[in-house]
Amino acid sequence: MVVASRSGAKLNMKIATLKEKLAADGFREIDVLEWEADRFNETHSHPYTARAYILSGTLTVDCGTEATTCGKGDEFTLEPNIPHTERAGPEGVKFVFGIKR
Repeated sequence: MVVASRSGAKLNMKIATLKEKLAADGFREIDVLEWEADRFNETHSHPYTARAYILSGTLTVDCGTEATTCGKGDEFTLEPNIPHTERAGPEGVKFVFGIKR
């Protein structure tokens, strides 16, 4: 299941602050990733919880029964072991990413 936050209060934090927020929430292996336009990752799953904060562009995570598109200022959390695909938007996507085992 993808849990996305798209409330009226979009994230407008610096990268260092987002990394600190992930670490405070127990996430590790924190990095900034940048994917090219329309990058598509075939169906896969992760043995960990993943969380991302979108810095620019869009990212769609499709779990088969639910597709969630997040844009600049959004965050999402993907629970472990959920088969899904990922697709960057036409402008690519840049995001801060962390995992929790």
